[in-house]
Amino acid sequence: MYAKQHHKFIALILAASVAVTSLSAVPAYADGKTARQFGWIALLAVIGLAVQDSNRKRSVTHNNYTYNTPNPPSTPPRPLPPQVSRKLLPLNCLRVRNVNGQRRELFGLRCLKQNFSYVSSLPYACQLGYSNGRGNRVGFEPLCLRERGYVTALR
Repeated sequence: MYAKQHHKFIALILAASVAVTSLSAVPAYADGKTARQFGWIALLAVIGLAVQDSNRKRSVTHNNYTYNTPNPPSTPPRPLPPQVSRKLLPLNCLRVRNVNGQRRELFGLRCLKQNFSYVSSLPYACQLGYSNGRGNRVGFEPLCLRERGYVTALR
């Protein structure tokens, strides 16, 4: 594909060189005719380069990616047994923290990530940001979680 463009460019250069060599046989004085001829040659060269550049921009290849979608399960997923609850929060993650000068109980995010498998399903509305002396932390308010059906484990 690029070989054709190179051939066109080489042909343009060759035509320009033939035109220039025919002018060199004329005595070396500048008149209006010679200046016009050089102008036309320069114009043709600019047009040729513009055409070559536009052809290069048009010849972009697009990669066609195929995305494999997972096959749906042949049988519907079974529900969790009754003894497993996604809303049972570990008691050891309940900590007392200073939030805006008030002592409040919060479930710490770091502790929940280690001890509770469903942290991503906790409601965003119950998140509370606070700052301890070492940086910003995130906790979850127990009352807000209780209102949304979450329960604290007894041990």
